[in-house]
Amino acid sequence: MLLGVGGLALADLVFEEETIFVRFTTEHSISNIEPLTNAIRDFALPVFYEEGDTLRPLFCRTRLPAGATIHFIVRRAEMARLEEEFKRFCGSLGGARP
Repeated sequence: MLLGVGGLALADLVFEEETIFVRFTTEHSISNIEPLTNAIRDFALPVFYEEGDTLRPLFCRTRLPAGATIHFIVRRAEMARLEEEFKRFCGSLGGARP
């Protein structure tokens, strides 16, 4: 199960509404992305992170270094909300860069 996102399945995101992939870069390391996942679970799902030239699956306990880029699938209509929640989450760590 990817990230333990409650009742939201990837298929729900893909087939109910228009969805897009977006990516955000962190300025600080992250040891646990679960608080962000819980805040966005109704409309977005973090699925991958970049490691060099490779996309890796992202799990709640994945440790991400500063400068890591996280890829999300999100409902297009909720893009601004995702950006707001990501900034809030990373603000608690010290910085975010969408």
